Amino acid sequence: MPHVSAGAARLATIAVCVFISFAAAPADARPPVEFTTLQHGAIVTNQFQASEGLTVSANNLARPFDLAIIFDTTRTGTADPDLEGPPWSGGNLQSNTNFGNVLILAENNVDTQAPIGLIDSPDDEGTRPAGDLIFQYNRQLTTFGFDVIDVEGVMDENGRISFFRDNLLQTSVNFSQFVTAGAFFDPTISFGDHSINRIKPFTATQLGITSFDKVVVRLGGSGGLDNIVVPEPSASILLLVGAMGATRHRRRAAV
Repeated sequence: MPHVSAGAARLATIAVCVFISFAAAPADARPPVEFTTLQHGAIVTNQFQASEGLTVSANNLARPFDLAIIFDTTRTGTADPDLEGPPWSGGNLQSNTNFGNVLILAENNVDTQAPIGLIDSPDDEGTRPAGDLIFQYNRQLTTFGFDVIDVEGVMDENGRISFFRDNLLQTSVNFSQFVTAGAFFDPTISFGDHSINRIKPFTATQLGITSFDKVVVRLGGSGGLDNIVVPEPSASILLLVGAMGATRHRRRAAV
């Protein structure tokens, strides 16, 4: 039988205990990404990299540019009245829900008026299908949820949510699965013009995968997203990392 050092045995014991704790404990909650700090028309890329480990990008299937931008839903007289509210016209959230800023796939890239750096007249891509809003994280996730605004016609628009790990597709869920019988059916969801709906957070277990680090939301037509929900990095993982570091330090000191 090979010799196992006391330090290695201690580390193995810690790892097993932390694994059991992590498996048994629910993910820690963290505030959702709400885009409140950005301006109407702002192009969203790496503004949440430092705070959330999140990079946002876009893929517009109908245009030569790919922009994820901010739309302030509290404004009136915009290029897209369907994104203005409250009040809203349906869905599983209260009609007086105030989203403020939401994320959309830009239909135009015109930026000629001051302040330069903001799209002058934000509007969401209405082509069917429209394209993708892409959420890339710098860590593995096991939970992801969001709110959708003005998503309609899910049966023929073929919107979906795809989950990737290391750029390899793990699985996808179509928007139509929320309103038809099956594993992802949610009787509270009602898509339609000027509607607002909360997509309850997916879990990796529910999806039949171990984890993911990128989520691609395919918008089958017009629509916006808000309140992106992911879990905090588990305290158990932080404990394991700290214990590993302490063990390594003691081993180096003993040499």
